[in-house]
Amino acid sequence: MQALAGVNWRERRLLVACSGGIDSMVLLHGLLQIGLKPEVLHVNYQLRGEDSEADQRLVEETAAHHRLKIHVHRCPVTVTKGEGVNLQAAARDFRRKLFEEWIARSPRHVVVVAHHADDQVETFFLQLLRGGGTYGLGGMHPERNQVIRPLLTISRKDILDYAQLHKISWREDKSNAETAYLRNLLRNKLLPGLAPEHPHLKEHVLLLMRLFRGKQQEIESEISPMVDSWNQSGELRIEDWLHWDDAQRLAFTRKLDWPAWTVTRMNELAAGGVGNRFLVNDQTIWKRNSSYIKAVIRGREIQWDFKIERSEERRV
Repeated sequence: MQALAGVNWRERRLLVACSGGIDSMVLLHGLLQIGLKPEVLHVNYQLRGEDSEADQRLVEETAAHHRLKIHVHRCPVTVTKGEGVNLQAAARDFRRKLFEEWIARSPRHVVVVAHHADDQVETFFLQLLRGGGTYGLGGMHPERNQVIRPLLTISRKDILDYAQLHKISWREDKSNAETAYLRNLLRNKLLPGLAPEHPHLKEHVLLLMRLFRGKQQEIESEISPMVDSWNQSGELRIEDWLHWDDAQRLAFTRKLDWPAWTVTRMNELAAGGVGNRFLVNDQTIWKRNSSYIKAVIRGREIQWDFKIERSEERRV
């Protein structure tokens, strides 16, 4: 598969996220076709009873047939069930944290996932509907934070054609046909409805997303020295913060893994008096003098709530 051959795989330990669905089974087959021997990671979310177990068996049998090392993780049902739980978001967060933990334990590993061009287009419209900015509308990156997505230029139709040509076995997740979730509604109803009148819609969206990702890289390059300074000294010049636009401010907080709301709190902090402060993660951040915003470690307990303190402490 040409998309896979174009990636530099040297000196990398590959961990393929394989659900048993058509996308990841084609990805695994393609990697084997170009002579690679990846390890396989399967997450069983235990949501569809015997269907979930059958997915796991298919992946295990495929890995055994090709003598590949496999790692199976069973997601606790408490993660994806309960009042008010968004099933897709909970599953996605569990998988993301699993990838992060794996890479932290084994920095030489890269995780290879099977997101493709149609997933990317769906992501664009999801972000557009949610008011996403430069980062959201740029979508998924082909390679970022040791996660590789080599199929982002490949369409769902091409993946299906490849699977049929090579007689690849896969499992169909029946929940993909439901429209209870916005992504499924886009995939099954809205985008197919637009296709007859706008046959080049996907190509235009993918081009626009590449432009947004290019803008992201430009912004990250601009704020990189200040991120490095913060990581070294825990200080940021208020003058620099006030000089940035919203996209640069968001990029700074994203680089530090802060929630999006911290942009608003930093704006308040930069405009406030000496001594104002708020909490994020395990840091207290406050303005020490008229020139700098400074962070001080307060302990290891993560605190996602924030507060602004002035002469009298109060909650915002």
